[in-house]
Amino acid sequence: MKKITILNLDTSSVGGIQTYLKMFSKHLDENNFFKYKTFELSKRINPINLFLIFYNCIKSDYIFITHISILNLVFLIFFKKKIFFFFYGIEIWKPRSKLAKLILSNFKFKKYITCSNYSKNYLYKSLNFSNPDVSVIYPYSIFETEKKFINIYNKKKKKNFNIVSISRLGGEVTRGLWLLLNSLKLLKLKNINVDIIGIGDQKNKMEKYVKKNNIKNVYFHGYVKDLKPFYCKSDLSIYLTDETGLGISAVDSIFFNTPCLISKNSASIEVFNGLTKYTYQTRNDQDKIGMTKILNNLSKSKRNLSNFKYKSQYFNKFSKKNFDSNFKKIL
Repeated sequence: MKKITILNLDTSSVGGIQTYLKMFSKHLDENNFFKYKTFELSKRINPINLFLIFYNCIKSDYIFITHISILNLVFLIFFKKKIFFFFYGIEIWKPRSKLAKLILSNFKFKKYITCSNYSKNYLYKSLNFSNPDVSVIYPYSIFETEKKFINIYNKKKKKNFNIVSISRLGGEVTRGLWLLLNSLKLLKLKNINVDIIGIGDQKNKMEKYVKKNNIKNVYFHGYVKDLKPFYCKSDLSIYLTDETGLGISAVDSIFFNTPCLISKNSASIEVFNGLTKYTYQTRNDQDKIGMTKILNNLSKSKRNLSNFKYKSQYFNKFSKKNFDSNFKKIL
């Protein structure tokens, strides 16, 4: 039985990397060939716990790490030959992450695991050494594992088109959502509804902007525990950003047989690779012309956007079965 130590940082926040990691933990829970222990690293950790973490790292076959900081710097250096480094997006290479860039560029770990070929290629361009062992393991939709049956493929054509955004409302990930709001302000379309789900430092600013500019049919819901009703009623989801990893909401969207508005200049394009004539994409998260064209076409369309090709795409590339099989191969 192989022993694994997981060193966690920033577990209280919600985002792509946290959801991604829970999928790996779930796989380990379901498999009898691995024994793992999880430790939380913080500034207040006491010497006894620190010694216990070191002891477990020494005894472990593998060490799973996701973030780079002063708190785990010693572990990164001493145990680099055991480390599986998980990274989700390309934010770790930004100028503000000088420590992460320094460590990742110069220390070669045992294995790198990421969610897309886009982030994998970004890693290749950023390293100062050759031949890193990188595996791409696509995430799956957590809704696939729910036992209760959901009628997700019987979508009826409605009077208005429903767009849903499910994402944190902070940082660079909001650029595409701001692009949507700015476009709605200019176009003044009456038959498009937008549900915005999530929390973050941009939420209040967006609410004030919508109210000030009298943008109709835009609703903010904050944190929502049960997302199924929103996915079930939506005609189109949006995860439009050039700066993060592959959008979990884009994967969830095709599980619910719904297209997702994405940027061609992002990892999320891989969700729809292989689908011919996929039109719900902009050049980047600042493409005003592309967004305007898509919204105008939606407003004039009389067809249901739901298509069984999205269901097939999900089970061919992003199912839990595929995830488990790919993770098992590298352990």
